[in-house]
Amino acid sequence: MKKYLLLLLLSSATVFAADFEHSGATFSIGDTGYVPTGAGTTITQSNDLSTITALNSVACPGDNDSYFRRFDLNGAHGIVDEFNISSVDFATEAMGTITSLDITVNLYSIANADALVLANLTLVGTGSINVPNPNPTMYNALVAGVVNGSTHDLVVEIVSNDFSNGGSYFIGSNANGQTGPSFILAPVCGASEPTDLATIGFAGMHIIMAVNGQVGPPPVIPTLSQYGIMLLLLMVFGFAGRRLIAK
Repeated sequence: MKKYLLLLLLSSATVFAADFEHSGATFSIGDTGYVPTGAGTTITQSNDLSTITALNSVACPGDNDSYFRRFDLNGAHGIVDEFNISSVDFATEAMGTITSLDITVNLYSIANADALVLANLTLVGTGSINVPNPNPTMYNALVAGVVNGSTHDLVVEIVSNDFSNGGSYFIGSNANGQTGPSFILAPVCGASEPTDLATIGFAGMHIIMAVNGQVGPPPVIPTLSQYGIMLLLLMVFGFAGRRLIAK
């Protein structure tokens, strides 16, 4: 009975992996020429942010796939304060014959010890970027959100929106190393929760991604209290009075 169950599980895993497809892209190696965007702090789990490898990424042909990374802000990046995210950089391998595609970028917080399942994610920011053909290249999506690194991890989701627009989108990746897993969400192909790509036969698909932001509370925007307004009025009237006396 145990052997039968093991065989059944192995067969299911094989079918599960076979449901995904590669892009068929013909380029050799794409060089993103990546440069961190703006001042501040950039975090990444990618050992190589410059190389996009053809035929390395997979997608589910009958679904709007989502690609995830989870960042341990405190343990892996030394961020124990608030991390104010301003943008996300991600690579694209291919997108078939689609002229362009609106990619959604979502930011979530998740408690440090919680499992990476959809029910544990709290949305803290969302944005979008129009990605045109041709590819491969790197894109910078403006998206704002705040995560407290002392208590929560940051989760970034790239939503392809490809199936809804009649095509297939393949995020950029390589097999050059990563310090954290890459995840995919594709319910039609069996991945109904964010699933570690290494566990379904794609251990070499290391999603290329970086997150830009500032560490620490956001700058305080000065505001005028009622006392500040009164002081301002006194200064204005005092200045006007001195001018009248001078005349």
